Amino acid sequence: MRHHTFLTAGLSVAISLLAGCSGGGSDTPLATPPVTGPSCSVAQLEGAMESTLAQTSSDVDFSFSVERQDGRRYSYNRGGSTLQTSYESASTSKLVSAVVILRLVPETD
Repeated sequence: MRHHTFLTAGLSVAISLLAGCSGGGSDTPLATPPVTGPSCSVAQLEGAMESTLAQTSSDVDFSFSVERQDGRRYSYNRGGSTLQTSYESASTSKLVSAVVILRLVPETD
């Protein structure tokens, strides 16, 4: 499914951002390795997200945005899509929420 590839890459980018440069973790290998280590800068992280999103295979235009608690925002637009573009969708947030929540739950034996 073509939308699944974009969603997986988008989630990997978001989880990397939430992890604060630790690279998060992903079941899907990214074309660009995640930035890792305590010394990574916001600019390095944004560059890694830009590269990952630019290399994501998608037949449709899309926009991606994440914002930190301090108000700094990273946005990426492909094609004619902007953050103000309206799209019709149904139940798309359920999968995103489930993946983020499950990534935060520690594995148990």
